[in-house]
Amino acid sequence: MLLQLIDRHVVRRSALAAIALTLAASAVLVARHASQPPVRVAIRVSCDPPAACALAESLAIDVWSEHQGAGLPLDVVVWSDALDRLAAAGVSWQVLVPDIDAVAAAEARRLRSPAARTADWFAEYHDYRAITAHLGELAERASERATLQVIGNSLDNRPIWAIRIGPADGTPMLINSTLHAREWIAPMVATCVADRLIRDYDRDPAIRAFVDHTRLWIVPVANPDGYQYSWSSDRYWR
Repeated sequence: MLLQLIDRHVVRRSALAAIALTLAASAVLVARHASQPPVRVAIRVSCDPPAACALAESLAIDVWSEHQGAGLPLDVVVWSDALDRLAAAGVSWQVLVPDIDAVAAAEARRLRSPAARTADWFAEYHDYRAITAHLGELAERASERATLQVIGNSLDNRPIWAIRIGPADGTPMLINSTLHAREWIAPMVATCVADRLIRDYDRDPAIRAFVDHTRLWIVPVANPDGYQYSWSSDRYWR
């Protein structure tokens, strides 16, 4: 009985401590935006009642994820000065990222540092120019079955590059990515597919069979203007 009482006491204290920390973080954020220009904040909103999510969505700059199902939360981006309205309406929310632009700026500084240039090209994200250069290296490495070509130009006159792999009479297939500029993982995945098909052609029979019978175009950056803008100006530009 004593142990049960102690356990309940510890659990209760832990729960209260967690609640206190959450409230403290929220209070600091609210106090911060009261005296400083608003920043973009990512929050998770409890959709119980459903009207809470409706209000959050009306204030949202962007919706990050919508968890389908009654009572499931909603992840949105709002200006920090919108938090007062949510609090006044009794909406429960949890801060996911207190300052999105500060996090994006830190990521940009890290990617510009020498430490980001690792031996594994796929260990970090790369911009439009670096991806294009890597495609050129792949095409040169396997010039007998791969070519790099421009399939069009963007509105800002940037070339839209495609690497074509396989014979001219192969079954046609297209892989394109990065229609949404901020989804940086997309061009890395598409480039990785090209990389594996070319580098592993001589040592993987399955890859060799696929390449020998397929005329594949891979377009890692279908939206070069938006993608480069997400690197230079707004990390979360879509």
